Amino acid sequence: MKKNTIWLLLTGLLVAALVLGSCQSAAPAEEKEGTTVKGQTTAKEAVTTDDEEEDEDIQPVAVTDDEPIYGGTLTVITLLPNYGPLSWDPTDGVWMAGFTCGKYWEHLLTGDFEKYGPRGTNEFAFQDNEWIPYQFLTGAIAESWEVVTDTDPMKLVFNIRKGIYFADKPGVMSGRELTADDVVYSLVRYRDTDRIATSRQAWIGDITAPDKYTVVINMNEYNAFWDYLLAWGWCTEIYPHESVEAEGGLANWKNHTGTGPFLLDDYVDESSLTYVRNPNYWWQATVNGKQYDVPFVDRMIELIIPDDSTKLAALRTGKCDIRMGERWENVETLEDTNPELLRWKVLTTSNLQIGVRMDKAPFDDLKVRQALNMALDKVSIGISMWGSEDNIVYPSFPFASSWPETLYTPLDKCPESVQKLYTYDPEGAKTLLADAGYPNGFQTTAVMDNTSFTADLMSLVVSYWAAVGVDVEMQPMEAAAMQGVRLSMSHEGMFYQSKGNATPESVLRAPFLVGQYWNIAAFDDPWFNENFMKARHDSTLTDEERFALLKEINIYTMEQSPYVSLPGYYYYRYTWPWVKNYYGEHNETYIMQTGRIFATLWLDMKQKRSMGY
Repeated sequence: MKKNTIWLLLTGLLVAALVLGSCQSAAPAEEKEGTTVKGQTTAKEAVTTDDEEEDEDIQPVAVTDDEPIYGGTLTVITLLPNYGPLSWDPTDGVWMAGFTCGKYWEHLLTGDFEKYGPRGTNEFAFQDNEWIPYQFLTGAIAESWEVVTDTDPMKLVFNIRKGIYFADKPGVMSGRELTADDVVYSLVRYRDTDRIATSRQAWIGDITAPDKYTVVINMNEYNAFWDYLLAWGWCTEIYPHESVEAEGGLANWKNHTGTGPFLLDDYVDESSLTYVRNPNYWWQATVNGKQYDVPFVDRMIELIIPDDSTKLAALRTGKCDIRMGERWENVETLEDTNPELLRWKVLTTSNLQIGVRMDKAPFDDLKVRQALNMALDKVSIGISMWGSEDNIVYPSFPFASSWPETLYTPLDKCPESVQKLYTYDPEGAKTLLADAGYPNGFQTTAVMDNTSFTADLMSLVVSYWAAVGVDVEMQPMEAAAMQGVRLSMSHEGMFYQSKGNATPESVLRAPFLVGQYWNIAAFDDPWFNENFMKARHDSTLTDEERFALLKEINIYTMEQSPYVSLPGYYYYRYTWPWVKNYYGEHNETYIMQTGRIFATLWLDMKQKRSMGY
C-alpha cells in the first residue's frame, strides 16, 4: 500500500512538471590489462552549438571576469515550484528526494559543469533534467574509479576522497569524516529497497568497504549504464546512518545533514525551503583561474508558489533572483516590463505521449498505430499549445533532440517510416485504417489527467482523430484514480502521460520493457528485448558500437509506434543581472540538482540597489 502511495505522489509531481511546460577533476588511475579505467574523463562526444548563433536565449551573458562577492541570500523559484518535498528518503523511490536534498547530499560522481559547460568549453549545456553524458562527469565523493571486467564477478572500484566531512547536527550526530562505510550504507539501502524497480537494482551484487577509503561493488551482470544507475543517478545520494537512526529517521527533515555546499536550515510547509552555507564544504570553485571556497551566498531560499501569477509577480518585482522555468506566454510581457532580465530558452525533457494498448485490437495492428500518428497535424497542435513553431521540436521521444547525433536522429535523417509519422496526412491515415479492416474507423477511450492544459491539448488531438473516423471518449481522472488504472493496466485503449527522456538507458527501459511502470502501451517486442539487453549488458561492445545500437533501437521504437508522440517544447529561464557567474545550468547530477551550481553564484547587491530593488 505504501508503495502505491509513493507512486501516487510521483504522478502528481509529473503533472506539476507538465503544467510548468510549464573544479576538481577525478584523479587519474593506473590502467591495467583487462580493465577499463574510467577516472579521468575526456570529451569524446560533444553536443554542438552553432558558433554563429546570436540569439540571446542561447547564452545571454558572457563568462564573468569579476571578482566574487561573499554574502547575501539567493532566492529561487525552481523548476518544481508547486509542491513541497514529496519524500525525504531516497529509498522511497521518489526522485524529488534528490531534488530537495541534493544541496547537501552528494554522489560518487557529478557533472563537471565548470570544465565542459558554458563557463568552460561549452560542449554541454547541463540543462537536461536527467542525463549527463559519461564523458562530462568527474569525481565528487569518489576521487577516482575503475570498471574491472576481467574478474568474476566483474566489479566497480571507487576510491573515496579523503577530507570530506558531514556537518555537525546537534541531537543527531557530531561532525565527522565521510568514509567508505557511509557509501556502502547508502547504496545497500538503495539496492535493497522494494520501492524501486528491480531492473535498476538486480545487476548490483555485494557492496563492501575493504578499507576506509575504498568501495568495491560486485556486478551480478555487467551494466554499461552503471554510472547513472549507481554513481550519480536517482536515489543514490550518500548520507550518514545517524540521520536514518535518529528519531523519525529521514522522514524528519530536522535529522538531515550532509557534505554538500548547503545545509537545510528550515522548511515551512508549502511555503519555502531555506538552506545555509556549509562553512566546511570541501570543494572549491574556479573563477578567472583562481580557486575560491564556496558557497558565495550565505543563504538560499527556494520558494514554493503554486499560483502562476504570484510566481510571475515575484520575478517582475525582484523578489526572486532566479526563475528556473517560465512559460512562453509570459515572454513578450516580461520583455516589455522587465527588459533588463537575462533569459535562456531551454528544451524540456518531459515529453507528452499517448500510449495505445498493443495487446488489444485495434492497436495490435501497426497500420492503426501509424494512422493515429498521420492523422495529427502535430506542428499545428504544437503551435496552438506553445505559441509558435520556434517553440517546438520533433521527434522528441524516445531520444531528446538535445542529445548528440551519435544517439539522436533528426527527422530529415530518419527513414521514411518515421518521417511519415510526423507528416500530416489524413487521407493516408484513412487508407491505413481501411487496410487494417477499419474503413469506418472505430471507437476507443483515453485515460488522462484532469488539468486544464491536458483538456485543451487532448481536445485538439481527439478532434483530428474524429476527422478520420476514430471516435475517442476522453476520460479525465483525479490523480489517485489515474494511478490505479496505470498500476492495474485496466485502461481499454489509450493512456496519456508525460514521460521524460531521462537517459538513453531509462527512456528505452521504462516505457518499452515488459513489466515497467511507464509501459502503459503493453509493448513486448522480441527484437527490442534482445537488443536492449545487449546494449545494456554486453561488456564486449565499444562505446561507438553501443551508441550505434541504441540509435537503431530508438528508430525501431518510433517505427513500431506504441506511443503517439507529441512535439517537445521550450520554456524560459530568467535571472536578474545582479546574479553573477550563472550561465543557465540546472543539472549537475540526476533530476535538476543544482547545489554545486548555485554555490558558485554570487550577488552584486550594489547593482541590485542601483536598479531600484
